[in-house]
Amino acid sequence: MLTFVVCPGLSSFARLIEAADEFVSFGPFANHSRADPASFAIDAGHRLCYGNPCRNAVGIMLGSVAACNLVNPHNYLANIEGGYIVRKITITPTEMTYRRFAGFLGAKFRWAALKAPVDGGNEVTFSTRKKGAGGV
Repeated sequence: MLTFVVCPGLSSFARLIEAADEFVSFGPFANHSRADPASFAIDAGHRLCYGNPCRNAVGIMLGSVAACNLVNPHNYLANIEGGYIVRKITITPTEMTYRRFAGFLGAKFRWAALKAPVDGGNEVTFSTRKKGAGGV
């Protein structure tokens, strides 16, 4: 049997991490590493949504932030005509979080293999899309 020993000062922090890992969903927020794929639909723009009418689902993932351009957007292809602004975040998820997330996407989108924006072998990047991209 595996026993974890937590330093007294870190016990409340450890409980927060455990609660974040076990979170499933509330309203538009969902931990896709824990949520049931059947609870979501895919809209015409190939985005996950929930409810009726279908509203955008906001994904939450447990991991450490490797890079963040949510507040200060990234100017993608800044020196090229047609460049555009994107907001993005790169997360290094725990191994189990990543495996569950990949399983969720595979089940929801019916993919046999997952092709994801994985940087450095273990970082996942989520970003906005250029207006009109992806059939939107």
